[in-house]
Amino acid sequence: MLDEIICHIGMHKTGSSSIQATLNGYDDGEVFYVNLGEANHGIGVYTLFSDKFLSYKFWTRRGYGEEKIRGIRSAYEKKLKSELGKDRKTAIVSGEDISWLSSSDTKKMVSFFGEYANKITVVCYLRDPISFVASSLQERIKIGIKEIPDKVNPQYKFRLQKFLNTTPCVKLVVRRFERDSLVGGSVVDDFLSLSGVSVEEVEEVNRNSTLSLSALQLLYLFNRTCPVFFGDEILLRARKRLIKELRQKFKGGEKAKREDVSGLVFLDDLPFVKDNFDIEYEDLVINGCNADEERGKGEVFEELSDEADKGLSDILKKYNIHGKFSTPESRINRLYMHFVSIESQRSK
Repeated sequence: MLDEIICHIGMHKTGSSSIQATLNGYDDGEVFYVNLGEANHGIGVYTLFSDKFLSYKFWTRRGYGEEKIRGIRSAYEKKLKSELGKDRKTAIVSGEDISWLSSSDTKKMVSFFGEYANKITVVCYLRDPISFVASSLQERIKIGIKEIPDKVNPQYKFRLQKFLNTTPCVKLVVRRFERDSLVGGSVVDDFLSLSGVSVEEVEEVNRNSTLSLSALQLLYLFNRTCPVFFGDEILLRARKRLIKELRQKFKGGEKAKREDVSGLVFLDDLPFVKDNFDIEYEDLVINGCNADEERGKGEVFEELSDEADKGLSDILKKYNIHGKFSTPESRINRLYMHFVSIESQRSK
């Protein structure tokens, strides 16, 4: 039986991909990183323990039906049991979507883990609300939102409270995602320290994939004007190609600023964070006040800079796409159609 399972639950946009890429395949004979087929365990863990696994967007966006999803779920269960049954001291599981499990689903996961380990340590890094909004909006635009929400809620309480109300074998460790608060100024080094893995034993992989403002403006324009970009593997791969192209074209460009999104901040959970984890965000007033709501509603994503417009035309020329596409909307959709055609040919 394992001494401990260390379960890293993100949050989203706190360097989780870098942690996962760094530890993927790690096994020193005592501590090992669980192998479920992909570095991000959130996909497998959510599929296995969520009551809503059949509507999990990771699968539905690929057009998978019930039979296929149930088969995937069974395979994950078999693999996880095999991995946690290894003769080691510590197993590491990492996945941001684990934090989206409901309270009842979390209890099922904890009970399952408890059959294989004497204790369970849940680790979560918290990003300050404004920084979270800026990063979260980028991610939401990448996955396809068509409207900027009125507020962006980090849902600190939903993600964390359920781990405060589980069995005594569960220990919850919550840390600030801020350079000065992290070992070595790095979330990867910090998590390695918590996990008992020597920094010298692994090579840190940085998976920072921030998009520039121009790239986000074009992608958000595409989201609002393309009728369908999910539903099967071809559409999904074409969208990934589009994002990759925009990232490369506008690499090093201006990024969205904190003040661009400060009016979208949701503050209701901050007293919970302060009371339970002694984390207080000093640039925001905790009790009774809101951030400045007269600015920073994400309008900057709805605009289109000259740099974005020109860059899009340059990409079309790169692929020898010519025609009467007089608006940015028609040009970005024409580019996507080109990538759909490429992916369709690959699938034959």
